Amino acid sequence: MSPPTDAHGPMFGRPWAWALLAVLLLALPAMAVWWRSPPALERYTPLPGFSLLNQQDQTLTSLDLRGQVVLVNFIFTRCPDVCPLLSARMAWLRRNLPAQALGGHPIVLVSITVDPEWDRVPQLAAYAERWGAQLPGWQFLTGDPEQVRQVIADFQQVAEVVDRSGEVPAIAHSERILLIDPAGVVRGFYPSDEDSLEQLRRDAHRLARSAEP
Repeated sequence: MSPPTDAHGPMFGRPWAWALLAVLLLALPAMAVWWRSPPALERYTPLPGFSLLNQQDQTLTSLDLRGQVVLVNFIFTRCPDVCPLLSARMAWLRRNLPAQALGGHPIVLVSITVDPEWDRVPQLAAYAERWGAQLPGWQFLTGDPEQVRQVIADFQQVAEVVDRSGEVPAIAHSERILLIDPAGVVRGFYPSDEDSLEQLRRDAHRLARSAEP
């Protein structure tokens, strides 16, 4: 006598269940790729055209930065409070990012002064030395005040003197770090908190390793 049939037995004794399992197995690789792949970065404004001087009195133009992943921030050397923190963040990024991704693009840091009347080449050279900045990996830029102001505006950032009464002017300025891809397009504006800094580090490394910006 044949064994009794269990209507509630294993579902994989049923043809439709095997078909469902096959579909799931085929979908797993695609789901794994989706899970591992971070979302695409936004594309914002193009890198503005400029020609400025670095801490070694060398001209750096926007064209010189093409083909590289560039991290840009804004500081001034007499700043007593936020700028040392911003520069410490940039120094952390320099230590924790390769000068060039394996098989990919170089990664460089650029700090633009928001006080170009005071921050000339000697002031930037001393400030760069304080932070251990080496060329070409980390460049501090200054230039004609009007041109510097235009570059800041073209980056869609703000820098404004809000008080001149003290020995050092109070300058309200952007605390964001900008990420620029090798094609010269801004891909992100990152706050300087620790979580955002870590995200920026990952995104910069990702762009540097990518064949396409």
